[in-house]
Amino acid sequence: MIKIALMGRVDRFAPAFEHVKKNLEPKAEIVGFCPSGDASEPVMVCEELGEHLYPKVTFYGDFETMIEDCTPDVLVLSSPCGQREEEAKYALERGISVCSEGPITQDSEQLEILYTLAQEHSALCWTMQTRRFDDAVYAVKRLASEKAIGCVRSISVSISHQAQCQVHDCHEAGHEVHVISHMALDALDLARYLSEEPIQRVAAMSCAACEDSSEGHGHHHAAAAMIQLQMDHGVLADVRVDDMMPASSVDCDMAIRIMGSEGLVELHNGRVHIMNKKYTEKTEIEDLKVSPVGLFTAFLFAYDELKHPETAFFRVIPEEIRKTLDAGLSNRSCERVNRLALLAEEAAQTGQTLEIAELFDDERAEIAARLEAERKRREEELARDPRQQVLARVRARRAGQI
Repeated sequence: MIKIALMGRVDRFAPAFEHVKKNLEPKAEIVGFCPSGDASEPVMVCEELGEHLYPKVTFYGDFETMIEDCTPDVLVLSSPCGQREEEAKYALERGISVCSEGPITQDSEQLEILYTLAQEHSALCWTMQTRRFDDAVYAVKRLASEKAIGCVRSISVSISHQAQCQVHDCHEAGHEVHVISHMALDALDLARYLSEEPIQRVAAMSCAACEDSSEGHGHHHAAAAMIQLQMDHGVLADVRVDDMMPASSVDCDMAIRIMGSEGLVELHNGRVHIMNKKYTEKTEIEDLKVSPVGLFTAFLFAYDELKHPETAFFRVIPEEIRKTLDAGLSNRSCERVNRLALLAEEAAQTGQTLEIAELFDDERAEIAARLEAERKRREEELARDPRQQVLARVRARRAGQI
């Protein structure tokens, strides 16, 4: 049984309550919830969520009391960004794995401390790069990985959030607003995930505005950022984020465009279109392959595999889910994207293009090892199959190699 504690905003946790109750019992259970807000909030939570979604959950008014009383295995953070660093540190020091809804810290030294703690205590420390598990994103990833548009040349990722929903928490908590590190984690993660290329350089610019609202209810916040990434093999990525969507519109608008050597694939409003040698006109992909796992489930599977490798139920889930998880997130990948966001923030503040290739040297080594393993696997297949040997010689002859 994996015991889960929740810390943060009320409106962020209804899906977690529903998901655990529907899919993960009795393997996981929410044992504590500490809302961030005024004293009336726990009552509201009990009425709106607890009674009909998870009546067994215990509500707390103090974070440390919840941790000491519940002794959870996993802590999910959705508190204001200025609080997350200390809350995550408190949990990791006690061997509790942490999954943070947003950036876990906005300081590079503290980031290193947190991931060192996670390693020392054999704990996970993830930030919720949730969009890589969206069904449409999963379809785009599959098309790019299968070379349906040839080799990836450029990637554009744009995410617009509803007005006042992103930088508000930081400002109200009295902390300096870091637009990129607070808003762009998901978008940067998508650029990395879809390209599968280490990054060499980053340049960025950002702006944030704050003014009195016409209704007299405090301040209106607006923020935007543009980030350019130069990756290995000449791949370029353009990332844009803002929180300027009208309050009357959808919560979030996401668009992705990948240009390849033999075509392009686009995602907008959950719909995927492709144009390549097969589809000479832009064509919608209707049979989207449903992503077999979400980030929260992936996090719990990874925790179970880390802590209980001999008995983990991860070992008996379908092979397709295993493949998705194997290609998914880890402490190291989460640390990289958080560090990338902080470096992009620095690039925006200094107006300089930063050389960051060293940050991804170990990733290059991993890619090289994976490619070498794939080469050896193909050679072994050829040795076992005479027909493949003949085809390989024909291809080599056509390529002028023999």
